[in-house]
Amino acid sequence: MAIFHLNYRGCSPATGAGAVRKAAYQSGQALVEERTGQVCDYARKERVVEEGLSLPGGVPPIGRGELWNGAERAWAEGGGGNELVALRYEFALPIELDADGRRACVRDFCGMFPAKACDWAIHDDGRGGNPHAHVLVSALDLGAQGFIQRT
Repeated sequence: MAIFHLNYRGCSPATGAGAVRKAAYQSGQALVEERTGQVCDYARKERVVEEGLSLPGGVPPIGRGELWNGAERAWAEGGGGNELVALRYEFALPIELDADGRRACVRDFCGMFPAKACDWAIHDDGRGGNPHAHVLVSALDLGAQGFIQRT
């Protein structure tokens, strides 16, 4: 029987929780945080089953580092402060679902944010007993020319 678990947290460079750092962790990649010059290397690939980006229609392909560094630039241009760059969701995936079902579940979740960038990853404990997803959702809408500041 599936057990429900969902939590979310805000992601703001002002609190030390930058989007580039969170994206590196959840994808198991090394990304450079342009704002600080720091390499965020969370090479825990053994826990990352699958990862990807879901972008709004009309947005050209973009790399993970470029996406989140752009979000942090937009955050700074918008005044920075305590404003959020993204929301980070974590939720359990039923062990009863196969890999295709888990991926479909995560993509359906991302579909709830059609104007936002969604960076997703499926993690597991290595034994198949704790499948869960991490989804980083941009605070600002993303268009073909980049992030769109609120008016």
